[in-house]
Amino acid sequence: MTLSHRKAALVALGNFIDTLSKKDKHPIFHRAYVHNNWFTIENIEFALASIRSMLTKDSLENWLSNYNQQALEEVGTKIPSKNIGIIMAGNIPFVGFHDMLTVLLSGHNVWIKPSQKDTILIEKLLEWMFEVEPTFKEHISLRPNLKGADAYIATGSNNSARYFEYYFGKFPSIIRKNRSSVAIIKGDETQEELERLSIDIFQYFGLGCRNVSKLYVPEGYDFGKLLDTVYLQWNEMKNHNKYANNYDYYKAIYLMEQIHHFDAFNILLTKDTSISSPTGVLYYEIYQDIEEVKQIVTEKEEQIQVIVSANAWFENSIDFGQAQHPKVYDYADGVDTMKFLLEL
Repeated sequence: MTLSHRKAALVALGNFIDTLSKKDKHPIFHRAYVHNNWFTIENIEFALASIRSMLTKDSLENWLSNYNQQALEEVGTKIPSKNIGIIMAGNIPFVGFHDMLTVLLSGHNVWIKPSQKDTILIEKLLEWMFEVEPTFKEHISLRPNLKGADAYIATGSNNSARYFEYYFGKFPSIIRKNRSSVAIIKGDETQEELERLSIDIFQYFGLGCRNVSKLYVPEGYDFGKLLDTVYLQWNEMKNHNKYANNYDYYKAIYLMEQIHHFDAFNILLTKDTSISSPTGVLYYEIYQDIEEVKQIVTEKEEQIQVIVSANAWFENSIDFGQAQHPKVYDYADGVDTMKFLLEL
């Protein structure tokens, strides 16, 4: 497939997604939910909409304009395609799509090992892709293992990353570990801004690496307005059995061990220097001046995926409410996957 063919096919996929009705989608979404209760129909729809937003002609062309066009044209035509093994995570729906998209547009072949948590959705997405463009079948395949690939992209926990390093470290590879996102609070945020922040906290039940799991708040910060906001906006979270079990578990621990915390009745806020908090818990840390926060986030850069602040006032941050709206050029861990693929 030429580059123009690949782009046109992916734009066609986006248009195809637009035509899908609830009758087309929801039976498979329900199957995915039964298989993995974290994948609610609402969250699957949200993830699919994010994919759709990437698959426009302008979006793809603006993204690819940052790379050597001759190299993009030659891979798969003048230069033989390589086989790229992708080990997908399963924390949120379709989470491995961006890696697959990048490999396809680079001209290489995609070998996929999906997470057991997300197999149903990935298989359905491939079915849609093959329906739109049958030639994709020659370039994408699901595999029980990825032995024999030329390069690897693997996403998982810190523990699984050690396993990936052991097996794939001698090959060209991108290996991703645990990351979480943080919010920087000034203390004068409006109600609307806090509502947007609550989206960054609760979307996907907080399971994504782009979800905010840690707040940096100024000394003397009044948590009342924030607690009221997250309760009113996301009270239904307690109706989800798996989420409620996590919330209740940590609430019991904090009460028994007399650990100070704030209870919003759908999430617990407790003071902790860690970046990544358990599901149902939001960590916070108090600062005296903003230079202190800048130093902390610099030191913990490799643990942080995204920084959010109201209207993106903090350096290198994005606005509240945008954490789970990555652009097609937003690479996980800040590693340019396309550059990696074109240099193979």
